[in-house]
Amino acid sequence: MRALSWLLISLLLGGCASSKSKFSEFEDVTRLYHQALRWEGAEAIPNFLDPKYDAQSNQQRYERLQQFQIKGVRPLSAPVLDEKAGTASQQVALELVNRHTSASKTIVDVQRWRYENKRWLLSSGFPDLDKELAD
Repeated sequence: MRALSWLLISLLLGGCASSKSKFSEFEDVTRLYHQALRWEGAEAIPNFLDPKYDAQSNQQRYERLQQFQIKGVRPLSAPVLDEKAGTASQQVALELVNRHTSASKTIVDVQRWRYENKRWLLSSGFPDLDKELAD
């Protein structure tokens, strides 16, 4: 009887985990993405990119971003999720420090995501370093 109880509990918990909402999954992936940005910097971005994003034509933006250490990531808006379309967006502030000059700046990154094959993918690509946050 005890083994049957554990089996039922594990089946119920497994069912709960698999029925996670897209919004909950989005929150999880963006939290992981923002943590990866702080710890790994620009090198973390390609792991989250949508395969349809043309990273090659944006290589210069990526190389420029590598000159900065990402000190912080701060949401500026609540996520906007369209479950039917499988898209989401959120504005975040990226706090950057230039590795060569130690100059700091904060930019606005408008992150657009797409849901495909049960996974959120970053479709907006590399942040634009010219979109500075107004004081």
